[in-house]
Amino acid sequence: MTAPRIDRFRLIGKGEGPGSPASGRLRPHLGWVALTAGVLLTLFLRYLKGYTSYGFPATDWATRAVIFRSLIDGHVREFLATASQGDSMILRAPIALVTGLLGGSDVAVYRAVAVPALLAAGWLGLWCVERMRDWHAGTTARGLTLGLLIASPIVISDLTESHSEELLGAVLCVAAMACASQGRWRPTALLLGLAMANKHWALLVALPILLVLPQRRVAAALVASAITALTIVPSMLVGSISAATSQATTTGAIGEFNLSQVWWLFGRRTPGGVVAPHWLQLVAHPLIVALCLLVALVWWGARRPRGLSEGLLLMAFLLAIRALLDPADNEYYLLPMLTTLATWEAVCARRLPLAAIAWTAFQALWFGPIGGHLAPDAANVVYLAFSLPALALLGLRALAPQRLRRLDLARLARRAPGLLAPRGASSSSTSTPTGGDGGQPATISSLGKWLSRSQPSSPTTTRSSMRTPVTPGR
Repeated sequence: MTAPRIDRFRLIGKGEGPGSPASGRLRPHLGWVALTAGVLLTLFLRYLKGYTSYGFPATDWATRAVIFRSLIDGHVREFLATASQGDSMILRAPIALVTGLLGGSDVAVYRAVAVPALLAAGWLGLWCVERMRDWHAGTTARGLTLGLLIASPIVISDLTESHSEELLGAVLCVAAMACASQGRWRPTALLLGLAMANKHWALLVALPILLVLPQRRVAAALVASAITALTIVPSMLVGSISAATSQATTTGAIGEFNLSQVWWLFGRRTPGGVVAPHWLQLVAHPLIVALCLLVALVWWGARRPRGLSEGLLLMAFLLAIRALLDPADNEYYLLPMLTTLATWEAVCARRLPLAAIAWTAFQALWFGPIGGHLAPDAANVVYLAFSLPALALLGLRALAPQRLRRLDLARLARRAPGLLAPRGASSSSTSTPTGGDGGQPATISSLGKWLSRSQPSSPTTTRSSMRTPVTPGR
């Protein structure tokens, strides 16, 4: 099955699909566009205020506000020297500069630099909603998927903690993977370069994206690297070579040691709290990079089909590794993985993203009522008791899907499309074929009972809502 293009919606045109003469026209999409716009506007006004969900000032934003203010006041050298800490500072500098020159306050700047992330999330949500029509998903299923992608508790936490660049990076990586699966190396390079310039954790999924690309991998890698370098060179030009070098890697010093990661029980107990042991500060980030590289090479060496479905699954697995093995893991660290997993479930596995919903619900509960009422060590054990098995299942699905083909762990998810399908939809439209198709194997779940055995429809019966190029790479 040809992977769906992610670059445009086909909103106007002849109706496609039996019994749906207006399916290709603009009218069916107006409601979803209006709903998305309303949700994004609510997030913009309600949560982008410079305060966390607990009512405290967003301390990370306080630091960035000072940096952006130096740019607005004309102190370019000072801005370039301090912006090398990353977090998409240079990439978002033009937005902050224009907002500040127009008289905007620090809160206005805070909101303005989050707009690209909100728009990107809304666009990805609408694309997934459109693709879910292919398997006759009902309004409830599509609404839940849209809400998960643009307004989940993790997204809200990400915005209130002033880390909208995490959401933007997630969408950029998903879009780059989709373009790579179509053989379109130029947009792949552009999106991947922007993703790495936005947040350097995107480097961890750069190899899978390039491996999915069927041609011009070296050219795409060079272009993406050049785009990323543009955010480092300015700092080098003002003499911050050491800071720019540390920005270009993921091996910086560990400033936090939080509960939601695998190293907590190895922490050193001090009067001021639990801190990372010295050896972990030296090896944690290099270990993440090495492990992600090894997993990507193992996946490549298996010589299985490498399309959008396989690429998104691998990317979700690597992003989960990054979150759980980072000693400074925060609530929003899993947002890129959850966005990728939800997209895979909705677009490739063709089902309600119950795995992403379950993981999101656990994150929200653990960082809320559960984690706050347990002793630190007990809270860490509870977190790992859910996260490690989920990570193992996700890795098994990405690297060894044949091991899961004998399991039947997902009756609920397998039946969800039929339960949530609109009235009049044929039961055969949501049935699971047993044969192969286009070299893509049947997809099996990655999170226990919420991930099911599924298979894309035949190319002769699948309606493509995106225009597929005749020649690869065009």
